[in-house]
Amino acid sequence: MLMTKPAPEMIEEWKNIYEQYKDKLYPDKKNVTELLNYLNQKYAMTEIFDEKLDFVIKANAAENPLLEYRPKRDMLKSRGFCINNSGAGKTLYEKQDKIFAGSKIIIGIEYETNFFLVEGSSFLYDELTAFHGLNEKELSNYFLVAQYISCLYKFGMLDSVINK
Repeated sequence: MLMTKPAPEMIEEWKNIYEQYKDKLYPDKKNVTELLNYLNQKYAMTEIFDEKLDFVIKANAAENPLLEYRPKRDMLKSRGFCINNSGAGKTLYEKQDKIFAGSKIIIGIEYETNFFLVEGSSFLYDELTAFHGLNEKELSNYFLVAQYISCLYKFGMLDSVINK
């Protein structure tokens, strides 16, 4: 996918959201175990054992610019899952963006860095972003804060986070 630079108006909007909420937020990032528990309670998933997926998860986790340290890829422990197209997962498949239509919804997690990725569902990515929270370093990034606020708002969680 070709990445383009965000428009100056978007950056300004992200900075405005950041300024509005930065003093109302606190580090509340959930760990991988909490994330998996959340997913398992809500969705039926099948674990995927695939070297290519393992490589993608670890590479994305190791190259995350917000990490406090850079672990070597061979030190990382990843797991991949496919959301089953049944129960609550069926709704995710019905809400897939056109670009993902017909694709499996994949979740990758990495334990050492507390990283996750989602392929095939922007809705699930937003849901997990709202649930997962931000750490102290991430709370200083205006883009991540604006994205987090947007996801919290989308899932009706904003008041519960800023009014704690």
